[in-house]
Amino acid sequence: MKQKKPLNPFVLIFAVVVVAWLFTFIITPGTLVDGVYTALPKNAFNFNNVFNLFRAVPMGIKDTSNLVILVLVIGGALEIYKSTGAIDSSITKMVHKFGSGSRTFLLIALMVLFSVIGGFLGWIETLIPFAPLVVAMILALGYDGIVACAVLIIGLMGGFVTGPTNLYTVGVCNGILQNMGLLSADSDVFVGLGFRAVLWAIMTIIGVAVVYANRIAKDPAKSLVHGVDVSDLVLDTSKDVTVTGRHVAVLLSILAAMIMTVIGMQKGFGGVKWGIDDVSAVFLASALFSGIVGKLHPSEIANSFVKGAGGAVGGALVIGFARGVYWVMNSANINATIV
Repeated sequence: MKQKKPLNPFVLIFAVVVVAWLFTFIITPGTLVDGVYTALPKNAFNFNNVFNLFRAVPMGIKDTSNLVILVLVIGGALEIYKSTGAIDSSITKMVHKFGSGSRTFLLIALMVLFSVIGGFLGWIETLIPFAPLVVAMILALGYDGIVACAVLIIGLMGGFVTGPTNLYTVGVCNGILQNMGLLSADSDVFVGLGFRAVLWAIMTIIGVAVVYANRIAKDPAKSLVHGVDVSDLVLDTSKDVTVTGRHVAVLLSILAAMIMTVIGMQKGFGGVKWGIDDVSAVFLASALFSGIVGKLHPSEIANSFVKGAGGAVGGALVIGFARGVYWVMNSANINATIV
């Protein structure tokens, strides 16, 4: 029996781009201004509109260039952190300290933390720097790749969609309702806060419940990805390690970069709020500092950065490809009709 080849994610995403492009010739375009929809003439079948299928990918990458850069910089920074030995040593020490008895608590704590960040702050892109660290930690605790991804995705997005004070959802909707005269001009994101907080709590509890972590920890063979090689992500935690002063300095550098990211995007520095590019800059600075503190040669720092960024290219391109779906629909003005 011929074994089926796994589907490359880029094939899947481009297939979605093609479907979205076909919709541009079927769905009536329109505009949506202050809640008022106005239909536009249908998309004509001409060279420019046909060629949009191939414009979608480069334009998608261009539109998400700040996120693509962030992923590449974070990938490079993480490789520098790992080259110092600080990441592997600290995770191994944590696993030894907490052991298997506390891993369920750690899993739930991480999911609730990400749910709070997604629900109350509405952050998604800023969680990218934390993803590789969390994945390595979850795998080291004995769970599989699906659980590692679920902690981030279900925890974060479960909170985001019910976000009690999520400015990206509640804030936008409040503005539309104010323009439509359905809410007073002085209303804010706290309107209906109690109801949304209850929904957030329910969604977070459901998210924790559906993650099949304990089943995997007890019997790895029950994993849906059993047999998939993740050896490049799993740390060897069997050996006893020592966390040195240089390791602590590197960890403090990472923590400082994370804290500065939170403050910079929430309040800003010197009256200027940070964007994605600023987050890339602070992690680049942190990585260079860590490489110097970790006694890496300048060439080792550069080689580690290039290696890490190279490993992150696939993830960075996925963001651009996915954005192509939105771009091709937006270029034909069918997003408003769908909404």
